[in-house]
Amino acid sequence: MTTNFPIWLVALDYFLACLMIILLINFVLNLFLSEASNFVLYRFITKLTNPIINITNKITPNFIVQQLIPIYIAWLILMIRIYILPLFLGYSYIGKFAF
Repeated sequence: MTTNFPIWLVALDYFLACLMIILLINFVLNLFLSEASNFVLYRFITKLTNPIINITNKITPNFIVQQLIPIYIAWLILMIRIYILPLFLGYSYIGKFAF
């Protein structure tokens, strides 16, 4: 069975996957490094994720600790990938995609 996926949907899925990975890397680096660290990878990842964290600041609950916000946003992106992207393909039974 061959299914042709629209290229824009595949590109959107890959973009969201890369965003998730960057946020998870930020979370792991936050565990081991301080915010004043001069590690080049940490500064680069922080510069990439700070705009995303600032944009999603309105939907992030106040009780979440600052260091856990990247993993929370990565979880939200995963939920978008599992539940909303299949709707664009015409799948109406969302419950089948849940674990």
